[in-house]
Amino acid sequence: MFKKIIAVLLVFGLIGVGAWKVFFSGDKIGDKAEDVITNLQSYYLEANMDMNKGEEQRKFDVKVSYKKDGDKDYFRVSLKDTMINQEQLMLRNDEGVFVLTPALNQVYQFKSDWPLNSAKPYIYQSLLDVFKGEYSTKKLSDGTVVTSEPNYRNSPQYKKQEIKFSKDLKPVWVHLYGENDEVLVKVTFTKVDTAPSFDAEHFNLSPNMIQAREDMSNDVNVPIDELPLFPAGSDLVGIELKENTKSVINGEEMFILTYEGESSFTIVQRVAEIYDDMQVELVNSELIDLIGGVGVFDKNRLMYTYNGVEYQIYGDDLGLEMFIEIANGMQVVAMK
Repeated sequence: MFKKIIAVLLVFGLIGVGAWKVFFSGDKIGDKAEDVITNLQSYYLEANMDMNKGEEQRKFDVKVSYKKDGDKDYFRVSLKDTMINQEQLMLRNDEGVFVLTPALNQVYQFKSDWPLNSAKPYIYQSLLDVFKGEYSTKKLSDGTVVTSEPNYRNSPQYKKQEIKFSKDLKPVWVHLYGENDEVLVKVTFTKVDTAPSFDAEHFNLSPNMIQAREDMSNDVNVPIDELPLFPAGSDLVGIELKENTKSVINGEEMFILTYEGESSFTIVQRVAEIYDDMQVELVNSELIDLIGGVGVFDKNRLMYTYNGVEYQIYGDDLGLEMFIEIANGMQVVAMK
């Protein structure tokens, strides 16, 4: 009898140990992700990205190149807005960080840790960083879906993030959800190469601008009578348009929208200048992700260009999130 009791206890003990391993030892995916990050020397990604805000939807073709050389990280990111068929390029190399707008032959140069200073749904390192925080996993026959709270700076509208990884932890897709569980951002990866080869000038400024301008299929041609455009898709509760004026400054037509209420701000718009020679401007500002690309933020001003229109948003009492809300809600074409 005593031996039977001992045998039963041993069986339950083994079951208990097995249960402890299942519930407390983890699925090892975090350790695998750490190994991938440690050994990541280069990659090339292609993806389709859909971004939604209200009734507005933007679609982008995304291409990302990355190479590590010692303690240096090199990046090339191409965001092509398929609706207007225009591309914006971001480069990181030994000279700094560059934002190229080929349609204007214009470049902004930054001193920045971009893109590793904030999460982005198309940067492989950002996706692997999900394993550094709290997350849950769902195993599938062809990979794993990881669910977590988003960590996108200045983007509080994202409430939940799901990332599907293949069995070897390559990204398959990313979904970012809003407060009503609606999909706000969807990135679908169509190509993932973790052992690419890049030519010597792949991350250099001039060759990228030259090639991008050669590849352009249409010119910037925004009729002046389309302006001004309004932040019709922005959440501006308690704020009203007080003044809509047109001025000519140094021979250029400027459209000025003044808003007042719980917050006050001004939007200045003009048709962006197209340069014959590449124009490089060094700016001591912050690079900000917007739904239409990237912008430049400096204290009380957010500046960006979209579809041949230059926007400058000024506000002394606005937080950065509100600047982004206004920019992301701007009309793409004027409502008639």
